[in-house]
Amino acid sequence: MRPYGLLLLMLIASGCGGARDDQAIHEEMPRLSLTPLAQICVGGDEVPCQFVNAALATVAPDGRVAVADIFGELREFGRDGQFVRTVGARGGGPGEYRRLVAAGYDGLGRLTVLDQSAMRVQRFDGTGTVDGTATAPFIPGLIGVSVVHGKVALFSLPGASAIGDTVEAHLVLVDPASGDTSSLPGLPEPAIATGDGSMFPIPPLFTVMPIERWAVSPDGAFHLADRERLRIVRRDRAGGTPVVLVDLAVAPRPVTDQDIEAALARRGPIGPPGNTVVAAQLRRQLDAARENAPRVHPLVTRLVILDDGTLLARGSAPPGIDSVRWNVFSAEGDPVGYLLLSAGTSIAAGRLERMLLTIPDADDVPRIGWYGVRSEAEAGAGR
Repeated sequence: MRPYGLLLLMLIASGCGGARDDQAIHEEMPRLSLTPLAQICVGGDEVPCQFVNAALATVAPDGRVAVADIFGELREFGRDGQFVRTVGARGGGPGEYRRLVAAGYDGLGRLTVLDQSAMRVQRFDGTGTVDGTATAPFIPGLIGVSVVHGKVALFSLPGASAIGDTVEAHLVLVDPASGDTSSLPGLPEPAIATGDGSMFPIPPLFTVMPIERWAVSPDGAFHLADRERLRIVRRDRAGGTPVVLVDLAVAPRPVTDQDIEAALARRGPIGPPGNTVVAAQLRRQLDAARENAPRVHPLVTRLVILDDGTLLARGSAPPGIDSVRWNVFSAEGDPVGYLLLSAGTSIAAGRLERMLLTIPDADDVPRIGWYGVRSEAEAGAGR
């Protein structure tokens, strides 16, 4: 039996005496720890191993790993972590790109990318040769992109007459070879902008975009995590009634006046020097952001679904603390435990027993590697 499976049975058994309080279930979830398994480019002194942010990282079915900085090259590594090739090149021609914002493999090991500079979708085969090109369509309310099972996913959230009104969030999939599009059934979401045409609207403070809380499982169902409750909803591609997998009424951290003013201060100067029109527009938007600030910090700031269906929900980082809790649930929504990771850590893909993570070192340089998960008790016993 896998270690986290044993933890799950222990957790369920502890609650057999009657109904459990949601807060108690959350607090009693066992802490899990990471075990290093293998690194991508050990040493990292050669150019292919050097990354600025490693914003994109994805895994092929055969274990290959593709990594890229947003403005950098897309580099592919073998299952052993050694550099294999640079996929494509920087530029504007066929097989080239300027600003990669999404990348992912399909079931055949082909790599699909989206170049934001031209909204161009390209697919590379297993040898790094382009075998499909398309242009992503214009989607009103587009707030983010991803790659889901080899197709580019465009996340849209339209504006409303007032911030907070309920609107329909949608996910549109683009085929990299034909350019054909298909839409998944939408889910209701609070609007983060108005539809009055305001220039560069500033969303409410502490807002987590749906693209961070929206993920697609290996069977093609998409999941959405709530902002103010530890709640994860699943909806099949064919539609139908959404299924609630996780729903825990956990006490969130309240947003204080100090939090609001600190967040506004981080936005920097109001507009370019001397441009009073733009400055006035931005000041109005900042006032609206202050007015529409939520009462609590989000309980989920990112949702990740691994290849085995495991759900990982990232919480909010408390002020002054460089660690964030990731709650771990089974594909069915049963609590497994939690990981306490540095705020800059990103979970890219894999399975719970072998996850690909990007972790910044002491100099804030991203280090990419494979990690396993085990309980704190097992880690302390050296097993």
